[in-house]
Amino acid sequence: MTDIPLHHLHHHLDQDGLPYKIVKIEDIWQPDQHIAPDRHSYYALFWVKEGQGQHLIDFEEYTVRDDSLFFIAPGQVHYWQIEGSFRGYAILFLRDLFDLDNLTTDFLQTIDVFQGIQYTDLLYPRASFVPVLDSLAAQLWAESEHPDAFGQLTAVRALLHLILIHAQRCYLAQIGPSQNQEEQMVHQFLKLVRQHAITDHSVQAYADRLGVTAGYLSELVKAELGQPAGKAIRQQLVLEAKRLLIHSEQTVHEIAYQLNFADSAYFSRFFKREAKQSPTAFRTNFRKKYLTTHR
Repeated sequence: MTDIPLHHLHHHLDQDGLPYKIVKIEDIWQPDQHIAPDRHSYYALFWVKEGQGQHLIDFEEYTVRDDSLFFIAPGQVHYWQIEGSFRGYAILFLRDLFDLDNLTTDFLQTIDVFQGIQYTDLLYPRASFVPVLDSLAAQLWAESEHPDAFGQLTAVRALLHLILIHAQRCYLAQIGPSQNQEEQMVHQFLKLVRQHAITDHSVQAYADRLGVTAGYLSELVKAELGQPAGKAIRQQLVLEAKRLLIHSEQTVHEIAYQLNFADSAYFSRFFKREAKQSPTAFRTNFRKKYLTTHR
């Protein structure tokens, strides 16, 4: 079996229907254990207190070090390569946990680290944030150990809200807040790309959604991101293609059709131009590196 499995919270963990799970990493990680790539239908946040190595997330390698904060959105592929001990907290949760909020704003949509393109999957929090995250993660784990306690679900939700709020503050401290109208439009453009790249391949489609001209949107994105708007769309398409190549046994022709390319030859040329290798070579090389040698 070469497909990367999609884990669900109620299958992956014994949860009794609860929309979350908090565990200590050292309780589930064995020294020198190799874990094959996987993906989830839920959100995951890893607060690594102690660990050295690499974390592959959607085909990008990130360095693991003490006090690292990782974010995995549903559908992302990830894989750990840890050297020596590994200690911290794994916080897993469903969107359902936040659907309980009586709020007009989608809270998770305000947390940039879960939004995909142009956002980081990793933070190294400033020293002043570390004790706050330590305390909140420890409290969250302690609450999760007593699911029948009075107000436990409310406490879990409140603590997770605080952790994500502090994570967003860490992110904004790292890159600076987005406040002006132009930055907000680019932010919205990137969210739309993440949602619609499979069906909408053109800059014009996103300009129409945002109520601006394609030329204005292209200039705005280039000024804010240092790359054309079309590049962001192509990056997301390549990511979707990589996920399908690794997650499934679909043929290149079938993947091209699913991603709304006119034909498989055009898709193959597009993928090779953007990813620097053919779809078939990418699938073979990735599986050889991550699914064979590390099982």
